[in-house]
Amino acid sequence: MFGKLMKHEWRATAPTQGLLALASLGVGILAGIILRLLFTYGEEIPEILTASMGASIVFMLLAVVICAAAMSILLMVRFYKHKFTDEGYLTFTLPVSSHQVFLSAALNNLIWLVISFLTVILSFAAFFLIGIAGVPEMDAVLEVFDYYGMIFEDILPDGGKGYTVIYLLQMIVTLPYSIVITMTCFTVGATIAKKHKILAAIGIYYALSWGSSIVSSIVSVVLSLNSADLLASSDPEAYLQYMQNTVITTGIVTLVWQLALILGGYLLSTRLMSKKLNLP
Repeated sequence: MFGKLMKHEWRATAPTQGLLALASLGVGILAGIILRLLFTYGEEIPEILTASMGASIVFMLLAVVICAAAMSILLMVRFYKHKFTDEGYLTFTLPVSSHQVFLSAALNNLIWLVISFLTVILSFAAFFLIGIAGVPEMDAVLEVFDYYGMIFEDILPDGGKGYTVIYLLQMIVTLPYSIVITMTCFTVGATIAKKHKILAAIGIYYALSWGSSIVSSIVSVVLSLNSADLLASSDPEAYLQYMQNTVITTGIVTLVWQLALILGGYLLSTRLMSKKLNLP
């Protein structure tokens, strides 16, 4: 039955999500073509047309981000409508558990968010490869990126390898974290509020985000307590080592915190769905 739920979720979301993903990729390619035309024929193009083409590139790159955001928003809208409006009566009369209902929606959303993330990367990659690659004027920009890359390697231990691993793990966890937390907020909001369930969900989301920011700030402050003393001791190597360890530790704490919230959000959501669902 879980497979049928997944197939239903995919079929319901594929047309809109696929169209937005293709639109995002197409806009990135088109922006790259326009930029290449500006670099190639810039001196021959009238100033007004040049300004219009430059503005269109900016709007196209914004459109790539907007398409990705729209994909995420539409997935959450579907989750709310399919589970906590009149459609929920049909959903929760099926011979499936709340775990299957939640996991099928979460897994489908995760797949589309991964596609969205990859689409944004491909869109900007196409923009740079088509519009900038091989252009002499952009060599200075590439040198700046190389410069900051060397600084990054010097600051972090082992050339930044340890932090890179943690950062990659955070990137992997961030997508399921954002999905589960948002779905949990909708579930709690729909459970505790008889009216204005979406507003309740938004309020819970911001409260949770605010609480997470406080926890992150406290961890950063605690880990940095000795930084002033080390800086005053005129021992740059000890200070650098301390800051390196602080960066790594902060990343690990953040990762553990997100994993804990994912587990807690999943358990809370599935329990509320099975015990205290408040349908209209």
